[in-house]
Amino acid sequence: MECPHLEQSVIVDSSKLRSQAGPLYCNACRTHKSPWLCLSCGLVHCGRYVNGHSKGHQESHPKHLVCIDASLVAYCYECDDNIINDTADGKIQAVRNILLERERALDSSMNASLEPPSKQMKLTTASEENSSSQSHPKLAGLRNLGNTCFMNSVLQSLSNIQDFCFYFRHLPAIAPPTNGPRTNQYHTRQSKPEDVCLVEEFRKTISDLSESKVTAVSPDALFSALWKVAPMFRGYQQQDAHEFMRYLLDRLHHELDTLVGQKNGDSTTIVNRMFGGVLRNEVDCLECRQKYVKHDPFLDLSLGIPEKFVRRTKSKEKDVGVCRLRDCLSHFCDLEELSESEQYLCEKCRQRQRSTKKFFLRDLPQVLCLHLKRFRYSTSVRSKLDMFVQFPLEGLDLSQFMVSGDETPTRSTLYDLSAVVVHHGSGVGCGHYTAYGHSAKAGGWFHFNDSTVTWSTPDAVSNSKAYLLFYRQRPLPHANKV
Repeated sequence: MECPHLEQSVIVDSSKLRSQAGPLYCNACRTHKSPWLCLSCGLVHCGRYVNGHSKGHQESHPKHLVCIDASLVAYCYECDDNIINDTADGKIQAVRNILLERERALDSSMNASLEPPSKQMKLTTASEENSSSQSHPKLAGLRNLGNTCFMNSVLQSLSNIQDFCFYFRHLPAIAPPTNGPRTNQYHTRQSKPEDVCLVEEFRKTISDLSESKVTAVSPDALFSALWKVAPMFRGYQQQDAHEFMRYLLDRLHHELDTLVGQKNGDSTTIVNRMFGGVLRNEVDCLECRQKYVKHDPFLDLSLGIPEKFVRRTKSKEKDVGVCRLRDCLSHFCDLEELSESEQYLCEKCRQRQRSTKKFFLRDLPQVLCLHLKRFRYSTSVRSKLDMFVQFPLEGLDLSQFMVSGDETPTRSTLYDLSAVVVHHGSGVGCGHYTAYGHSAKAGGWFHFNDSTVTWSTPDAVSNSKAYLLFYRQRPLPHANKV
């Protein structure tokens, strides 16, 4: 959007900004989350959905309408939109250049690379330290744009699925489907949904994460595109990471199907090729014993936590043991009698009858995404199940949940963990998301907390309270043999 308020509001002294150093912190609460710099006075305050000091500053100074955040996006409070134009003498671009210089200075002052934590103290030579430093490249974080940790944690998890990211990094750039020239890199409220290509913004974000030499990448263009195509994610409220992941994968699949699949006469995309599996759903009528079989495709599985572990947590019962991921999978696949409101319409009996349901895994995906249903909703109460669920880092075996048969399996039933999304906090619609990911490039586990990326350990990962788990299928031992 072209803002008409720039000449009156953008009057900050650039030379004063150039003399300052260090990261941007809120002038009121000293938080580094979502910092916004006022382009009238140069003061920095946090975004409206952190502690709201930037909005409060503007309300107490009504003429201070324009500000810019650490991702270099300029915004006008009066227009309530991102800004694409500049003052006649280019003041906004001058501020962007200064902020970029400060970021480069910060990057150069930090350690040359992240160093993995050692399990035990040992003496090393200077040459060994230098070799270790060079062998572990730095990974980029994602800036928090205001309660966007739900998005950042999922993006970082997907970025550690190597084949998936390889596809998008090598995908040709996709021009926006618009009749006129594109003059703005950001999607505004004036953009039409059909002009937005989430595949292209995702491709650029994944490429930036892979190739960036800065400590943090800003996903603002992707987030802005998301606002346009998915109204439920508009604003800066905390969102659910699982809902975002499901929407993102569905949208990427449908856009790729339109862009690539229809040209080839095939609706298979990288999304359902890697994440897609098939469930066998068996329903038995308890009256006439008729069996009904249906096959349901899935991109992820939502697993409930067995009630015995929930009751144990609330009543402090003993001897139940630790809830394991296998318990949740068994609970999902176990034989279940359908409630009265869900009774199956039996074609043979010609009426709804008492019936049972059981799931089997028929076709396994290359990437198995498991969602632990930690949030419970009722008419009066929203709560979180915060108990620990034990999960394996390697060798998750799904063979006992498969459809039984004598045929030789064509794909492995063993999976190794690639990434975990963790929700911190006890509230629904609040708290904070982070992710753990195993980087093939760096050769170890990392903790992704928005802009901050640190080395982690297998113990730290396995002790986390997982919300989303991404498992990668192992190849069969004979898969590469001729």
